[in-house]
Amino acid sequence: MERDRQTFDGAPAAVGRTQALGGLISAAPYTVITFPFLFAVMFGDCGHGVAMLLAALWMVLNERRLLSQKTNNEIWNTFFHGRYLILLMGIFSIYTGLIYNDCFSKSFNIFGSSWSVRPMFRNGTWNTYVMETNPYLQLDPAIPGVYSGNPYPFGIDP
Repeated sequence: MERDRQTFDGAPAAVGRTQALGGLISAAPYTVITFPFLFAVMFGDCGHGVAMLLAALWMVLNERRLLSQKTNNEIWNTFFHGRYLILLMGIFSIYTGLIYNDCFSKSFNIFGSSWSVRPMFRNGTWNTYVMETNPYLQLDPAIPGVYSGNPYPFGIDP
């Protein structure tokens, strides 16, 4: 357990501080949560998040065996020492990927949109000429059938 804590305490070293000064709180707990969160907000892909999660989970589950195999490969050591951070990054990326409706850089539509374009044509507000001449059009939720009135169950309405 002490070894795991040392891994997380080393996270603030990226900003130049390795230990909290006397009487001050260590930034490690905040860094351990905010970095994966900000990574996921930027990355936001549930498919790649699953790949990261599985790779980190493999390293965590095989930790003892992998630790016993001493290696001088700096890249492998960097990934291995960051396995818990990568695990959190994968979990957070899966969550934000579902919110963004994005998996392996492909959009998906699970629940269908709450908006429909057809009533704008039926109402006579839009026609072919309007579509060709106006680069910006806006759906009017006051027209019956344009907005279903139901919020999107999870994530952003596509």
